[in-house]
Amino acid sequence: MVAPQLAELVESGQLRVEFKQFPLNDAESVWAVEAVECAADQGMWYAMHSHIFANQGRQKISTALTEQYAADLGLDTEAFKQCVRGDKYKATAETYQKEAEDRGLRGTPAFFLNGEAINLDTLKSWNDIPNVVKQAVNK
Repeated sequence: MVAPQLAELVESGQLRVEFKQFPLNDAESVWAVEAVECAADQGMWYAMHSHIFANQGRQKISTALTEQYAADLGLDTEAFKQCVRGDKYKATAETYQKEAEDRGLRGTPAFFLNGEAINLDTLKSWNDIPNVVKQAVNK
């Protein structure tokens, strides 16, 4: 999802937005990535991602919990279980993890503009991000 202030830049081709997962170096993060990717096989990437994000901190993420989330979202739970238990996307999660580490990421969220990290500490609020992007595009 792109901020409304940036939608015209995306539509005009001046801005490309990529969303990448950043699994931390723990099993829970890997399970979360695998769950999201397995949900994507059923067209439910964003729904699973949002469900995990909305419920973070309530319980430790586990394969069993993500299977419950799949049921909550109305996914084909048998196909989902086979996907998650078969580690279909474990290598994908590891690739995301390596990429984040190679870029020096220490946490999320992280934003890059023209390949350079935006220092979130310099922003007064999240609403400043569209202005930073527009300034860079207009250079």
